[in-house]
Amino acid sequence: ADSTGDTAHYWYKVVIKGGNYAPSIGEIAVGIEPAELTVQNVPDSYTKPYDGTNTVTASLDEIAVTAAGVTGETVTISDRAGAYDSKTAQTEKDVTLFLTLSGAADWGNYSYNGEPLTEGKLTVKKTDAGAISPKVIAVIGGVTAEDKVYDGENTVALTGVPATEEGAFVAGDTVSFNAVGALKGYTANADAEDGKQVTVRANDLKGLLDGADAGNYTVEEPYTTTADISQRTV
Repeated sequence: ADSTGDTAHYWYKVVIKGGNYAPSIGEIAVGIEPAELTVQNVPDSYTKPYDGTNTVTASLDEIAVTAAGVTGETVTISDRAGAYDSKTAQTEKDVTLFLTLSGAADWGNYSYNGEPLTEGKLTVKKTDAGAISPKVIAVIGGVTAEDKVYDGENTVALTGVPATEEGAFVAGDTVSFNAVGALKGYTANADAEDGKQVTVRANDLKGLLDGADAGNYTVEEPYTTTADISQRTV
């Protein structure tokens, strides 16, 4: 019997020896419920750095499926895949897992979460289980510190547009650095010195990112350059 119909019907005949009772034929209707599949070893969390896709990159190899009480068939997972709810870098993202099954002659004999299967595929949803961190961008040039005369301040004017390695931004993303504008660089002290190291803070550089996809990127390391601070004539 299988569970493709609501019930299975069995007929029986009762014969009592002794001759005082006629044989009796009756019917028993037996409901057959689909076997419930249980998905095991599903990861609780999923993380990756931003890569421009919503594909889950964490290993899903340990995920397994079982069907209690079923003999003669062994249901297994032949393919596993997962997707975040979007490609955007953020936390508490919903994750959906897609499992392709094999091993059953009729998937209508199985159910998942109380719903009979129509094909050998399962969808497992994990709410707020995913996190995509912003991709880290390194500034490697493009910013120049302007020389100045000693003024008692440890700030230096900057010019230029931050530059990154080729391919640092994901192809197709709308993102770039704005010019430094009024941004300042910082020296260790205000003293006059030739070739004095000037540091452009990472968070200031991050603030120059612009475009629809700018939020998917970050800058974690400062950029350093040099400037001459000459002595002031008195």
